[in-house]
Amino acid sequence: MYLTDLTFIEDGNPDLIGEEINFQKRKMVFKVIQEVLLYQQRPYMIPVLEPVRTFLTEFPFVGEKDLYNLSLRHEPRNALPNQIK
Repeated sequence: MYLTDLTFIEDGNPDLIGEEINFQKRKMVFKVIQEVLLYQQRPYMIPVLEPVRTFLTEFPFVGEKDLYNLSLRHEPRNALPNQIK
């Protein structure tokens, strides 16, 4: 969301107004960055749920080739909608 805000601020506002710096644009960018920095400094007190932690830390690795083959098995090329699993 913050990246979207920064993109719209950058694309939707000129850098200069006449020959002067657009300080309103700089102020908008500052507010977004200030909020990001604020949230980076606060600790998140999220309780650890053991089954979830173990699942995420020991998630099995599947190679790109295997994932591609699995994708083709579930959704073959040129498949009709009723053929997709």
